[in-house]
Amino acid sequence: MCGAYFEPRRRAASRRRHDDSLALVFDTDPEFGGARFNLFCALMGHDDRAAKRLTSITFAHPEHYPGLQAADMLAWQTRKDLMQKTEGYQSAKHWRAMFTQMPSYSLEYTVGERWDEAMFEEKMPEIIQVYEAAMARVKKKGA
Repeated sequence: MCGAYFEPRRRAASRRRHDDSLALVFDTDPEFGGARFNLFCALMGHDDRAAKRLTSITFAHPEHYPGLQAADMLAWQTRKDLMQKTEGYQSAKHWRAMFTQMPSYSLEYTVGERWDEAMFEEKMPEIIQVYEAAMARVKKKGA
């Protein structure tokens, strides 16, 4: 989740002037909140670019910060779309329709901060193979 969250923001920040700041907002999920705060602190301590641009980290309740709920919905649908693609299916009709309405926008799938679309496409057959082998083992145990 962190890679999917930070990568688009890193790209957006790289297009902005150096003196611009970036504030991070996460939901109040107790399972991941501590790790997110620790990552923020580690970035601040080890990356001069982060120390200059990252000005705050905030934890908010989705009920009071609707953008968090929208981000969760987009992340869920994106994961669902990727899983469908790994199983050889097309994107859902409503997903395709949404992007048809925004012809100049393309979703940049990243697996982490160090992956780009070309790397993802290159590794996808291997990912599918590992996934299928794991599913076969699960079915074998259940049989």
